[in-house]
Parts: sequence; C-alpha cells; structure tokens
Amino acid sequence: MHAFRKLFLAAAIVGVSACGSDNPAAPDLDMELDPAVIEARLADVEAIHDHPALATMLELGSGSPAVTSVSKTFERTSRILSRTKQATQSGTLVRNPHESRKIAAAVGQYVPVENRGTVYMWEGEAGWIESARTGAPSDGIRFIIPELDATGLPTENELGWLDVRDLGTATSDRVVATLVAGGKTLFSMDERDSETETRWTESGTAVVTDGVHRVEYTYSYDETWTSETEYRGLETYTLGTNVGLAYRGAWAWGDMRASDVNYNEVTVGRATIRFAWRTVFDAETQSYYESDDADITVNGQLIAREIYDETLGDWVYEDAEGVPLSEERIAQLNTAFQVTEWLWEAVMWPAEVVWNWTYSVAGAPIL
Repeated sequence: MHAFRKLFLAAAIVGVSACGSDNPAAPDLDMELDPAVIEARLADVEAIHDHPALATMLELGSGSPAVTSVSKTFERTSRILSRTKQATQSGTLVRNPHESRKIAAAVGQYVPVENRGTVYMWEGEAGWIESARTGAPSDGIRFIIPELDATGLPTENELGWLDVRDLGTATSDRVVATLVAGGKTLFSMDERDSETETRWTESGTAVVTDGVHRVEYTYSYDETWTSETEYRGLETYTLGTNVGLAYRGAWAWGDMRASDVNYNEVTVGRATIRFAWRTVFDAETQSYYESDDADITVNGQLIAREIYDETLGDWVYEDAEGVPLSEERIAQLNTAFQVTEWLWEAVMWPAEVVWNWTYSVAGAPIL
C-alpha cells in the first residue's frame, strides 16, 4: 500500500467514530465514508497504475507519486483540507492552479520542429536516446516503453509507446499525448490555450485507465480583461471515475456577479458533499466578492457552515442549528475531500511524466 493512502486511512478511522451525533436530521454518512468502503474504492483507482505499461512509464518518469505537485495543482479545497495538507505535506497551495501550468515557451512550441518525427529509446542511465526507428507522428515525438529487468535496465521486449504531438498554431498552443499498449489507449491528454490582448483561455482533458477502472479529468479557464485592473475569470474542474468517486469545482474571479457560486464538491458513493461560498455585495465599492463563510451540504441538505470568527482569527464549524461540529465530524469531512487528492494523483502523475520527458529530449516547457 502506498504511504499516502496509509495517511488517508488513519484520518478516516478517526473520522467515522461519532459522525451521527451533531444533527439528528443530517444525512447519515457512516456507510458511504466507512474506511473499508473507501479503501476498496481507492484500491481500484490505485490499481490503474499497476498496469505494466503505466507502471513502467511512471517508474521511468519520476520514481515516486507526485503528491507535492498534486498539492500545488489542486485548487480551493475547503480550509479544513487546506490545514490538513499544510500539516502533512511540504509545498504551498497556489491561488490559481493555471499559474503553475502556463506555458513558458517563447514561440509557443512544445515540440520543436527539429525534434518532430523522432522515436526515442530508453537506454538506462543514458536516458532517452534518439533512434533511427520510424513511426513517430510527423507533428510530434514517440517514446518506446520498454519492459525492464530486475535491475531496472530495458530488455528487448516493448510494452507500448507514448506519442506527444504539438498541434499548436500561430495563435494558440495545443498538446495531445497518448499512451498505447496492446492496442489499447491507457492514458490520453489534450491541453490547449490561447491568448489575445484581452483574453486568456485554457482547457484540458485527460483519461487514465487500466482497461477496467478509469479516471477522467476536464478543466477550463476563461479570463477576460476589460482594463488594466479589471478582469473576470471563470474556472471549472471535474474528476470522474467508474468506482463511485468524483469531484467537481467551479469559481469566478475578479469581476464577480450576484449569480456566481464558488464551490468544491466531492461524491463518495451516494453522498455528495459540497462547500459553497456565497457572493456578497459591497455597497462601498459597488462590487461583489466571495464570502469568507461557506455552506456545507450533503445531497443538497445543509449540514454545517464554515464561518470566520474575527475574535479567534480562525474558521469555526457549526451545524445547521449553530452548534459547533464535533472533531469527529470535521475529521469525516476531511476524509471525503482527501479522496480528491488521489483522483488528482491518478491523472496528474502520468501528465507530469509527459511534460518531463518532452522537456528532457526537446527542451520544451514543463509544468
């Protein structure tokens, strides 16, 4: 079992001991957030990376789960989870996740023209070496995924290949990556962005699967500037699976409107838990902003609120009747949102490998 999942289970066991005591009318989360049930769901997600081609790709790519990168990429979890992250992980959460993913290339090229059509072979300590083989896409490069022996050196057997294609134009960037093994696509991603003087847009999709279980990811960001100081940004994320786990989130930035609702939402089995931040109107500035307080609902029913206490200088958690939440309930909410981190890791780890390999052979920008 991965060390990061052991951390999760420790929190989960604490979280379920008395979760029904805060509000008799609240939905019962015991069954859906039972540690054994979540362990089984997470085991299915974790098993995706055990496919030989994916496992070898990840072993050659970074050697360990990209938990720190996931922490930096994952945006706007509840402050409950933020504190848990800060207590258990190094690294700092960033306000805008797209800032860590912006392209740094001067001419917008991920795969330079001189590298396109090249097939790369893994040669152990020498890393990826350009070969005379053909078969790479004309608009990208190909990495041959070898079978490794007990010492970590490549054998003559091949498990599959990873193609990275640069489909950018003069006005936009786009990269498509595909890992194929045994005639099946195990990982794919499609990321694109464009920029004008007044607008920046990004979008991305990714799917990782072992042929049985799968995690799907979508992302979009649209930022429009009306002046040097005024802008509006809209951002959405989704992470879906076929094992009863999912995440959704949406935020508005800058010029907010009355109809905006910023939220993080995680589904575990039949329980959907949402943190939603209300939009507040400021009469002095004649503008809207996101409240510090959040409503916490389960399947649409209010069960708690996250409220900033000026006296304490910290957030407190109360149920719908104003009674402070127990530590057990808070730990249980933590448990639900921690699930999201491993969904992120399932997708972001192979994506990180794609960027690292592309950079290593072509000098392309990385995350």
